[in-house]
Amino acid sequence: MATGRFSRAQLNQLKICDDQGGWKLDLSGSELDRLPPAVTRIEALTSLDISDNPRLRRLPKDFHVLAKLRQLDAVHCGFDKFPPSICSMRAMTSLRLSLNNMTQYPDLAPDLQRLETLELVRCSLVEVPACVTSLGGLRHLDLKCNRLSARSFPPDFVNMKIEDLDISSNDMASIPDCILGMSSLRTLRICHCNLDSLSPAIAQLKHTTDLRLSHNNLQEIPAELCSLTQLEQLHLDHNRLTRLPRCLVNLTKLIEDKDNFMIGENNLLDPPQKLCDNGLKSIIEYYKRNN
Repeated sequence: MATGRFSRAQLNQLKICDDQGGWKLDLSGSELDRLPPAVTRIEALTSLDISDNPRLRRLPKDFHVLAKLRQLDAVHCGFDKFPPSICSMRAMTSLRLSLNNMTQYPDLAPDLQRLETLELVRCSLVEVPACVTSLGGLRHLDLKCNRLSARSFPPDFVNMKIEDLDISSNDMASIPDCILGMSSLRTLRICHCNLDSLSPAIAQLKHTTDLRLSHNNLQEIPAELCSLTQLEQLHLDHNRLTRLPRCLVNLTKLIEDKDNFMIGENNLLDPPQKLCDNGLKSIIEYYKRNN
């Protein structure tokens, strides 16, 4: 893949380039207030970065002619609504639109079925756009640092095939049921969310391998969490835990490396916090000695 990055002085001199491997164009931080017309004539363009152009409020109507574009990074632009010209770009697999205060989201389903990654970080979302649930190919969704609550997710969110979900730095006292029911989840991050309890329904996340619940207000861990035997990463640090369930010994994949099980900065008494900081292996040995 050929790569080009252009200064503002060069924008008007962009050459139409075609390459069998496709083109990657980086226009980030170029003080754009509109996309140079020459960009939409680069037929082989497969990746475009226009991030950090806060005066860029719109994409041109003919943007969809970039039929081979697979990746668009438009973080921290001036978009106040989801760019409609993106909706018909069938080759798109990765879309990063974080740090845009978009209030309108059109129907994304018809032509964005190949979209695998969608990032909407710090977009002032108070609810998950209903159109997101129609993206059948979506596997990675990043919604952290918004204003979401447990009621912000549409009921059919549970039917999505997402494998990696990050909803950290939102405000929810509990994990939404529609997330606990997602059988496809492999990685779930819910840190800095003011969680104060975990539902026994967490046992439904039986295929999850990476669960991060750091920096919340959890005071206890339900025994049902111990049934998640596929876990390879479990982060429970910076909560308000005082005790751990003995059944944690069932999570054998967390033993290999103490960094796989993060439990620091709690108020643990049983087992003692200092011992727990040494990892799950030390916890198991403690339970054996205190049977």
